Amino acid sequence: VPQLFLYGTLLFVQDSLLTWLDERGDGSGHQQIGTDHWFMARTTANETNQAMAAFFEATSDSDTTTAASESDSDTNAPTAAPASTVLDDQFCQVYYSLDDGNCETLRDSVRSEIRGNNTPTLELGYPSEKPVMLFFHGWPDTSALFANQFAAFCGDEGEFSCVAPSMMNYNPDVDPVYDQDKLSWPVQADVLHEVVTDMGLEDITLVIHDFGSIVGFQYTVRYPETVKRVVAMDIGNNVEGVMAPSQNASLFSFQLQAISAYLSQNSTAMNEVIQSLAPPCADCQIAPDTDNGVEYLLGWMHYNFINEDPAWTSFFDEPEANFNFQVTPSWPEEVPQLFLYGT
Repeated sequence: VPQLFLYGTLLFVQDSLLTWLDERGDGSGHQQIGTDHWFMARTTANETNQAMAAFFEATSDSDTTTAASESDSDTNAPTAAPASTVLDDQFCQVYYSLDDGNCETLRDSVRSEIRGNNTPTLELGYPSEKPVMLFFHGWPDTSALFANQFAAFCGDEGEFSCVAPSMMNYNPDVDPVYDQDKLSWPVQADVLHEVVTDMGLEDITLVIHDFGSIVGFQYTVRYPETVKRVVAMDIGNNVEGVMAPSQNASLFSFQLQAISAYLSQNSTAMNEVIQSLAPPCADCQIAPDTDNGVEYLLGWMHYNFINEDPAWTSFFDEPEANFNFQVTPSWPEEVPQLFLYGT
């Protein structure tokens, strides 16, 4: 880390600091010491600016300069992203279904980033320039699920910028999460809020699917000030009573099988459940740290139906008996919702 030390009042200059910088301590004029440090006495704003400009030029790197210019519109720079299996192997090959032959061109514009607390995202456009559309995927899918929406809403002519984060344990390029206390729907909502905070997102159009709908409903209730509207797909937030572990929710057989695979840590069994349903990404590499692509850890979303230690309802201040909806205590009246279902 190179350093430029500027001083304007000799009274405040410590000889020990100058000695550390230049091994002479004479404080004379503008000097470069080796390749790492500069110091300068200045008395005017122009001298200060000139010294800073010279320092920036001397310490610039062509690669970082290019990277900065490419992300000028992104005011919150992400952590360096790893190679993206989701983007490279699934975006076009599995999920893109528009008959226009433009997916590869679109994919070249999509960025794979790391946001918040190590959450991978797919991003197109910049929220500082266009309103943001935020996508939460479900089981057993990845964030590439929304490739068609990226094309329709967030391309060069689109009205929005797009951000699609990965759920915990649903991206093969980051470390898995094993702590059951963290693998809860409301905690996942909080983790995704870290992405929102990191990127400075507001007035969000939230698009949610499957278990992403459950997490999205809970996100909206926990952080209503960030959400402008919600588009929910396939799983709704009904008013027929809370879907809490204590209520012994009636589950489909595949959900029970997924829970069994999760509890027994049996990735082969989880793969069999997924193959029986033939989802788009049945043969994808979805989970981290696994050979068969899916890993038993994908089942944490199902396990929340019955897990009482801790029950997902315990992450809300409202007592379970007072919940007005299946997966949230309430709903913010100012947030409109469109519910789309296909089956």
